[in-house]
Amino acid sequence: MPTYEVRPAFERAFVRMDADRKARFYVAVRKFIEDLEAGGAIRAGLDVHPVQGSWPEPRPYRLTWDEDHDGRATFHYGTDERGPYAHIVWRRIGGHLIFTDP
Repeated sequence: MPTYEVRPAFERAFVRMDADRKARFYVAVRKFIEDLEAGGAIRAGLDVHPVQGSWPEPRPYRLTWDEDHDGRATFHYGTDERGPYAHIVWRRIGGHLIFTDP
């Protein structure tokens, strides 16, 4: 099973989100985890892509889950000593403005 950690900027924005938006994020994360565990490609509906631009390593990725494409989170792949599973570091969550500093 993939592991994760949460950056403070993600945490601050997440607690301010309404319950409906949180619920939709949780649905997207469950699908994301299923795809990671299956070892295949991430389904297209989650719109997981590297963030455009030149960012220092580790490279940030975005996950988009709302129909209006304003439900977004950024993350990068990290390492975890507990096993060979994917480790996700959640960086930011919110709308398009999260890309000013993903």
